[in-house]
Amino acid sequence: MRYCEANLNISLKNDTYVKNIVQVLSSGINECLLNNKDLSNMHKRNEFKPYSFSFPDEKIENNIYEKNISYNIRFRVIEDIFCDIINCLEERPNNFFVLNEVTRIRFVDQDNIIINNLVSLSPSVVTQSNGKQITLDNMDLNFVKRAI
Repeated sequence: MRYCEANLNISLKNDTYVKNIVQVLSSGINECLLNNKDLSNMHKRNEFKPYSFSFPDEKIENNIYEKNISYNIRFRVIEDIFCDIINCLEERPNNFFVLNEVTRIRFVDQDNIIINNLVSLSPSVVTQSNGKQITLDNMDLNFVKRAI
């Protein structure tokens, strides 16, 4: 498998507590992709998404990522759709962050490996068919159980 890794320089639209940063970044990325006809189909399939991202690299004070300050995240996506996703993030605004610049793009060849166990520390973002996102703050556990 071959994937691409890029540094994304972003600015948040609102102050964000550190415990909420993954949800904010996920929501911004999902909003962009869901508003793209081709990429939105990826979210309708019940499978792992072919991209991941890191926490912002910069140190923060008071556990708050401040709005209008530049932060860098690493974004990884499989090579086949790298350009499509990056173009979507550049062209489609979202309510959570502004993409300022994409730098240091590198391609990585990864041998297939057998995964015996998978643990994620990232929260899941569930989007209903009406476009409403379900987050940890407004999650109905019964809805999630029925959807699984």
